Amino acid sequence: SDVYKRQPLKNAVFIHVPKCGGTYLQNVLRSRTSEVAAAHGKQFARHIGRTQLNLEPSERCFSIVRHPLMWFPSYYQFSIDSNHAGKKWEPDSWHPTDCLSTCDWSNGFEAWLNSVYEQQPAFYTRMIEWMLGPVGMFKIKTFRLEDNPFQDILKWLEFTDLTEVVAPAGRNATSSPKPMPTESQKGLIEKHEVAFLLRFY
Repeated sequence: SDVYKRQPLKNAVFIHVPKCGGTYLQNVLRSRTSEVAAAHGKQFARHIGRTQLNLEPSERCFSIVRHPLMWFPSYYQFSIDSNHAGKKWEPDSWHPTDCLSTCDWSNGFEAWLNSVYEQQPAFYTRMIEWMLGPVGMFKIKTFRLEDNPFQDILKWLEFTDLTEVVAPAGRNATSSPKPMPTESQKGLIEKHEVAFLLRFY
């Protein structure tokens, strides 16, 4: 809405973990601020790890993570719907999920998930550690992506000092329903991602 004041982020740098609500957050902030950088700019570190950022002492880092039981179905279905299954996301540059392009995309979610863990054990935990650093290395405010987008965005905006009331914004929606992990698939995910779960949940 044009009644909302437009202002820059105040010394806050966002680290964008794939499929964890980052595009949703970017779209909201771009509609409200006058100095939000482009996709690979400093204030929005799109899929860039913390160790790659040269931050000033006054700058704060924040990020959003998602429970792996929600992340894997979301990533799988988004890749299928966007015609990226089995392909690199950004052919001309590195992306944290490039290694998943060689997994089994042709035989459904279960075959794909099994192939992910055959090729990339504990993939999600390792991706998060690469992007946010090992426990205790960096001071990064981490939010968990929950089911209420309005409450989520208020928490994120409070951290960036943009605390005016914000209208709910739609998340990126895939055209197909996400697969629901079976009990055995849940057990597989939780077994591999136990370090992530202990750290964030």
